[in-house]
Amino acid sequence: MELSSYLSVDFWLTYGERYKNYLMAAGIALAIIIAGSFYWYTSYTRKQELAVATLSDIFHDAARAQQNAELWAEVEMAARTGYKQFSATNCAPYFLALQAESLLHMGKRDESLAMMEEVIKGLNSRSPLYYVYAIKQARMMLDTQDEKIQQDGFAKLELIAQAKDNKQADEALYYIGQHYVALGNSAAAKAAFEKVFEITKNQASDYPSPWVKLAQEAVQEFA
Repeated sequence: MELSSYLSVDFWLTYGERYKNYLMAAGIALAIIIAGSFYWYTSYTRKQELAVATLSDIFHDAARAQQNAELWAEVEMAARTGYKQFSATNCAPYFLALQAESLLHMGKRDESLAMMEEVIKGLNSRSPLYYVYAIKQARMMLDTQDEKIQQDGFAKLELIAQAKDNKQADEALYYIGQHYVALGNSAAAKAAFEKVFEITKNQASDYPSPWVKLAQEAVQEFA
């Protein structure tokens, strides 16, 4: 799957079906809605309320930018300004995430990747979105031309796949398999895809893994 597909609304809608208890919308909206609902109900300071309201406004701008690429520069500036204004709040990582998204769409991949590192540092590892962004960061690293960065990105994916209590392990394994496909190592790719099946076989049917279907399609290509 191309990185652009990973960032698409359709992808996140599929993803949200699996985790609909806490993943409720597409793309960056996931972070905004979760952050918003949490901070509206647990925080009563005006600063935090303003941070959530500002995030919501920037998200709407980002949604418009999906249809008009020229607007990404405005989104990036708004996210950068919002981060400076609300860096002391727990919403800060989500401003950085919006900025990273904007930079990526503007073709500034290196800057976006650097920003994603700051997003990861700002998130608590227990956050349900921590591994979502960690996988995105790893895939961006794999998409660079720098061999060392690619290796580091793959190592990150492997660590994510092995992390305890990580609900995104199947996603990490799927992209590990895709990386092996790109390298022409069909045996290793198939092994990774089969691990997706293994770790999801006892999963509740109400929350099916979207990565199982993608892994099945990938395995069929080896037949």
